[in-house]
Amino acid sequence: MLGVSNMKPIGRKSYHYWGPRLVLGFGLVTKGWSRFKVALPGTSIVEIHDLWEMLGEINSRFVGGPTASPYGRTVDNHVTDDRFWRTVLDGVTDRPAGFCGRRMVSTWSDDVMLIIDKVVCDPKEQFGVENVVEQSSMLCEIVEFDGVLIERRLGRPTGNVYGKTANQIVEGSIASGSPWLTDRDNLLLV
Repeated sequence: MLGVSNMKPIGRKSYHYWGPRLVLGFGLVTKGWSRFKVALPGTSIVEIHDLWEMLGEINSRFVGGPTASPYGRTVDNHVTDDRFWRTVLDGVTDRPAGFCGRRMVSTWSDDVMLIIDKVVCDPKEQFGVENVVEQSSMLCEIVEFDGVLIERRLGRPTGNVYGKTANQIVEGSIASGSPWLTDRDNLLLV
């Protein structure tokens, strides 16, 4: 298989049904990522990306830093405070055709970066998730191939995350590991 040696697992992402036309993705990536950045003490590095769909694939484009810093805030704050999702270019930048959401990439610790996606789409069609306990989330492995992040579906997580808050999903996952594991898989990557 060509180029397989260039592929390296760097994290996991779980997608969650958040509403009729909204999916939230929570990803944790390790220092194995070529773009990993360690922040100075007392700060965090935050990037905002536009997401757009083209031929069924979701792509991202860096659009700047947020207008407010989410440093020291909970994951719930990251998700709900719109100031963290705006950039100074929002009023002047044309969004790409197929625009479907935003991505935040943020320092979480010296060893982990947090990725949050807010995607407006048909959850069942795009991610295979719906408003049913055992069908509400999908787990993916994140690999890097020649500088490009690729997500491969692993299946449903073994931990029940339906109805949980963003904080419970991310921070509880770090502590227990369960939402980041599938039935076929017994190792916590992050």
